[in-house]
Amino acid sequence: MKLCAATLGLQLLALVLPLGCDSDASDAGGVGGQVGDPGGGGGQGGQGGQGGSAEPAAPDPTGFAKTTAMGVARVHHTATLLADGKVLVAGGDDASYAMQDAVEVFDPSSETWAELPPLPEGRSNHTATLLADGRVLIAGGGTSSAIGLPNGVVALDSAVLFDPADGTYQEVGPMTAKRADHRAERLADGRVLLIGGASDTIAEECTVIPNCTVGVALDSAEIFDPADESFTATGSLNGPRYSAVAASLEDGRVLIAGGVDSFTSVATAEIFDPATATFTLTTDMQYERLFAAGALLGSGKLLIAGGKKADVAPHAHTELYDPSADSWTKVAELSQPRTGAQAVTLQSGRVLHIGGYNQLAQTAVKDVELFDEATNAWSLLGELTSKRSLHTATLLEDGRVLACGGFGQLGPVKTCDLSVSE
Repeated sequence: MKLCAATLGLQLLALVLPLGCDSDASDAGGVGGQVGDPGGGGGQGGQGGQGGSAEPAAPDPTGFAKTTAMGVARVHHTATLLADGKVLVAGGDDASYAMQDAVEVFDPSSETWAELPPLPEGRSNHTATLLADGRVLIAGGGTSSAIGLPNGVVALDSAVLFDPADGTYQEVGPMTAKRADHRAERLADGRVLLIGGASDTIAEECTVIPNCTVGVALDSAEIFDPADESFTATGSLNGPRYSAVAASLEDGRVLIAGGVDSFTSVATAEIFDPATATFTLTTDMQYERLFAAGALLGSGKLLIAGGKKADVAPHAHTELYDPSADSWTKVAELSQPRTGAQAVTLQSGRVLHIGGYNQLAQTAVKDVELFDEATNAWSLLGELTSKRSLHTATLLEDGRVLACGGFGQLGPVKTCDLSVSE
C-alpha cells in the first residue's frame, strides 16, 4: 500500500491531533500548491496575481507579523484576491475532518475580517477562481483522509458563483465529474479550466492509519464558460493526478506537474493548449513531487520547490521549467526539506516560499525563503510568527502577502501572518 505508507507523518492531523483539542490557540503554529489565477487567487493554497505592469513594483517583504485571526480554524480552504483588493476565504476542513461552509473576507486596509453568508454546502479541497466580472467560481471539493489527501468517500460535482457585490450565491453546473483536490486556472479568454482531482471512489486503504483511505485520481478535465455558466468536458490528461502544481504560462497555455496518480507520486508534467483543447506531455521533472509548491518567476519560468517522493522522505530540491526549451533545470535547494509549503510570486518577480512541514523533524516550520532568479539562489527572509503548513498565501494589491490557517502543531489554526517591508 505504497502511497499511504509513504505519506505517514506528512500530516500533523494524522499524528498529533486529538479530537476536541484546542485548535484555535493563538500560539499554535500554523503539509501542495497551485499558482494563482490571473488577477486573483484560486484553488487550494491559491495566491493573488502579480501587480499590474503600469504601477511600480512594491518592495519585497522583509519579514512577517501577526495580523487579525480568521473567525474559524481551517485547512484545505481557499483564499481568493477579489477585484476590490479584499481576500475571500471559503470552506476547508475543521479539526474533526468535517467540511465547513464558513466564509469570511479580509480587508487589508483595516486588517479586519468580516463574516459572510455561508456556502450552500460545506466544501474542502475545492477551487475558488476569480472571474473577469468580479464573481468567484467555487467548484467541487471533497472530504480528506488522515494523511491530508482526498479520501474517495465524498467528492462533489456541484459549483456556485459568489457575487461580492451582494454576498449571494448562484448554483451552476453540475460539473462533468466529481472532483476533489483538483486544480483550476482562468484562461486568457475568461473561461476556467478544471483539471484532474480525486473521485468519490476509494483507491486504497491506509493500513498504517485507522479509518484512512485515498481516492481514485482522475485524468479528465473540463471548462467553465461564464458566458452561459456551463461546464463542458475537454481533452483528457495523459495520466490521472491530484495534489499537483498548476500554472498559467505567459503564452496562455496551462502547465500541470507532479502530484498523485492514486497510488504514488509522479514526476510527469503536461501542458494544456486552449487552441487545440489538448494536453501534451512535457519533459518529466527531475524529481517526483507530492505536496510541492510552485510559482511563476518574472521571466515566465516556473519554479517548483520541495514536496516528497512516495516511500521516501521529503526533499529540498528545487527546479525550474523553461517553456521555450521544454526543460527542467535543478537550482539551489531550500534550507530544509519541507512539504505543504506555499509559494508566492512577488511583484518584483521573485518568489517567496512560506512555511510547510519537515517530516524528518516531525514539525511544521516557520521559515520563509526568497528565491532570486538573477542568482538562482535562496535567501532566508525570516520566520512566520507561528508554524503552519497546507495554509493559503495570497499576494495583496499593495505587495504584501497574507498567510492564513493550515495545520499548526496541534491541528488546524485560524491565525494569520501578514508580511512587512522595512
